[in-house]
Amino acid sequence: MLVEFGAKDFVEPLVGRGPVSGPMAVDQLQAQYGRDIEFVPYESVRGSDLNSGRPPGIKSFGEFSDILRSYNETKVPVPFNLAWNGGAGLTPDEVVEAATTGLGKKLLDNLAMVGDDNGVQNYITILRDELLEVIKDLYPGLKTVASCIRFTENDPEGVKALYRASFENFDYVVPLPQHTKVAFLRSFHSYVAQMMVFPTLGCAKTDLDECKRHFWSQDSSVHLNLVRAGCHTWDRPNPLVSRPHDAQGLLKMGVGNFKFTRRPDQINHSIGSGLKEMFRFMNKPGFGETLSWTELLRPRSTP
Repeated sequence: MLVEFGAKDFVEPLVGRGPVSGPMAVDQLQAQYGRDIEFVPYESVRGSDLNSGRPPGIKSFGEFSDILRSYNETKVPVPFNLAWNGGAGLTPDEVVEAATTGLGKKLLDNLAMVGDDNGVQNYITILRDELLEVIKDLYPGLKTVASCIRFTENDPEGVKALYRASFENFDYVVPLPQHTKVAFLRSFHSYVAQMMVFPTLGCAKTDLDECKRHFWSQDSSVHLNLVRAGCHTWDRPNPLVSRPHDAQGLLKMGVGNFKFTRRPDQINHSIGSGLKEMFRFMNKPGFGETLSWTELLRPRSTP
């Protein structure tokens, strides 16, 4: 089981000692939920044209290096995920330049080197295919995650083709909440080990072409704030934890990787609270059979 969370989120330690963050939080979460869970912190760094629309939580290369080492250099190394699911307004050449020169190259070199030095594979979340090619060519030791933003379009056959190509080319794929449904994802059940789903993200926008036009029309110098500008303009919030049929069905299908949005300024929505909310909803009446935490964490075979 893999759980992604914001690298700078305040984390409730779940043992009554007040909020903590970083490697100490991971250690306490694993003590609570089990060592078989791999916790992967993720964040972007200010100054890169490949950032997503969310404001970067890490302000400088120096801070990034310190945070990366604080996770990678623990007794049991914790991998780190660099969130580079942006760059929609860049040309293909600009994407390559942003990843192979200046700050981008320093970040990738550091991500790969510190991971190699500590025997841990770090991650990178990707939107653009050009960036994926750079990573595969120059940093083959990094694990790649396909951003959910890749799948913002209405055409059913077109989006299924995008998912299939992404499953074949990335280590992990994050489906949009609108696609996190048994009826849709069962078509890709052979890739279930690569699925990483949002349990508590409530985006339910129905016109995904509007999202695509909005996001991909951004000038390369503009970092779109997705929260303010429409990515989270919900037609009707509908997170996975509130859909018993889909949540139970995906668990039975074998889905075991989860992603929580970065909310470093809202302690009540930290990773600790998020996990408790996820398990609470999965165990509430209406899910059919009641699953205990032990059962939820048990590896599941694909159908």
